[in-house]
Amino acid sequence: MFLLNELSTCFCVQFLRLLSLKQIGRHYFNPAKHNDIPQHSLQLWPGFITAIAEYDGGAMLNIDLAHKILRTGMKKKKKVCTSK
Repeated sequence: MFLLNELSTCFCVQFLRLLSLKQIGRHYFNPAKHNDIPQHSLQLWPGFITAIAEYDGGAMLNIDLAHKILRTGMKKKKKVCTSK
């Protein structure tokens, strides 16, 4: 059963990469389908959390929806120099 779990995990990861999802941490997100929130300088990336668990009846694939909030624009502070 352990081999089945390893193969399913490998298959799942390859499938997510085939969909051009980017891995951030242990989760996968789609930067091509992002939503901009310009008034707050944020982007919202849709994504997935996957887990494969082993039970008495066999393996179970759990897929949950997730979102990642990213900052897009950091305003740089201007350095003010005063000369005496």
